[in-house]
Amino acid sequence: MGADSPGRTVNYWVSILRDGIVVDEASDVVLRPLIRHLADLGAFEYCGDDLWALAKGQGPASGEGVSDGLSRHFVSLAQEKNGFILKYFSREVPADTEFDLPAKGVGFKKSGGSLKISADLSNYQIVRKMGRQLSPFIELENDIVNRLEGRRVTRSDAKILFKFVFSKMRTMAKPRQWEQISRRRHK
Repeated sequence: MGADSPGRTVNYWVSILRDGIVVDEASDVVLRPLIRHLADLGAFEYCGDDLWALAKGQGPASGEGVSDGLSRHFVSLAQEKNGFILKYFSREVPADTEFDLPAKGVGFKKSGGSLKISADLSNYQIVRKMGRQLSPFIELENDIVNRLEGRRVTRSDAKILFKFVFSKMRTMAKPRQWEQISRRRHK
């Protein structure tokens, strides 16, 4: 379907995506921003009045071939740099693929500052400690959300997509070896 032919509703495209293209865990709330992201990647064209059409050259306009053409294009977009989150939506991509960290070097760093640990942490110390522990995740979220924002994808849409991808990552922190902090008994 091109811009000259009538488009279909978002619900139609959600059902096409559900029919063998995306994983079952993706809800309608997640698939709507995904369609807008696919439009930013050139897979869809906006026809007005919340109607969307496949971009020219992306497959047949109607019939059985719509799902097959969209599926092939979806997988090819997942291979591109801008389609880095699509592998978490695709049924054809293995679940154990790793997340591409941003090129800026956002990652998990050890903090250089030394905080004197006391037995009774004040609220300020607790907030500072939690902030240091969460800052890599917040930086990662901000960077990925900024990369996802586009002409059709709003910041809230990008956050919805990021939360879905982050939940699929299933990463766990490496266990830390237990160390005894104090030998003094508390009475």
